[in-house]
Amino acid sequence: MNSDLNTMINMVYSVIKIYGIYGFASIFKAVFFRKDELEKKVVFDSLAYSMVIVLILAFIYPFISLLLSESINYVFISQYFISDGILFQDIFLSLVAVVAFSFNYLRLKYGLINKKQLVVPIAITTIIVFTVFITAIIK
Repeated sequence: MNSDLNTMINMVYSVIKIYGIYGFASIFKAVFFRKDELEKKVVFDSLAYSMVIVLILAFIYPFISLLLSESINYVFISQYFISDGILFQDIFLSLVAVVAFSFNYLRLKYGLINKKQLVVPIAITTIIVFTVFITAIIK
């Protein structure tokens, strides 16, 4: 059962990291290749929102770890990735995913994208990760 839970958590975490890469590309495109001031404002607002979210998570994390008998390894740092030496990429992609979610939320709020444009990248990354994990389990 614990193995199934770790597999499920790794699958969700992989979707978040892949979505973070997509969000990083969207932010890069908005900052360097678009001249729209509203979109640039959304980029800087999303950076501020994500900083607040990360600070709240960093403040809550020790209390959750104290309440539970074992620490939660999948918020920002996963023990699996630390042991393989990919710590920087793991933390970087987690933080970029927070920025990407806040960026796309603000784009939706200001009407720069519609709900379909918000959901389709998440659905595509979920399907890709799900098929990769299923084919790995079957083999």
